[in-house]
Amino acid sequence: MILLAYEKLQMLQAFIRVHNFSTLTGAVQQLFPLNVAEQQRWYNYGFRECLMPAFEYYTSTSANDATVSRSIQVFQAAQLFSPKFVKVSEPDAATVDQIRAVPFLSNNEVIQSLKDELPTYIVRASQIPDEFDTLSDSWPWWISQ
Repeated sequence: MILLAYEKLQMLQAFIRVHNFSTLTGAVQQLFPLNVAEQQRWYNYGFRECLMPAFEYYTSTSANDATVSRSIQVFQAAQLFSPKFVKVSEPDAATVDQIRAVPFLSNNEVIQSLKDELPTYIVRASQIPDEFDTLSDSWPWWISQ
């Protein structure tokens, strides 16, 4: 699950930022189908008093809460162990430095060996099928490598 955690957090952020705006628009249109002024008033209220505080809370907590921020960094680093993520993103050596967020992998020798192996990893990951499932297929894939 950790391989997908950062992706899920990004989806949550997009949902708060984007999807709820269209949901809010639809709700006020249903509540006030013939009154555009009321639709606008309630949309502004919902945006200002509900959606923006939720988004600000999420971004503030993820940036300023040390535990949450550190966890997000670990989740982001964990993506590099997903062949599907590597196939899509083709990370570079600088991206491997994100793994320093994982305490037991943060020494220079480990990071350098991962950087040295990165080109081979990218080639092997590029060969996974498009329908590769991160949760069920990653472990067998790693065992076969």
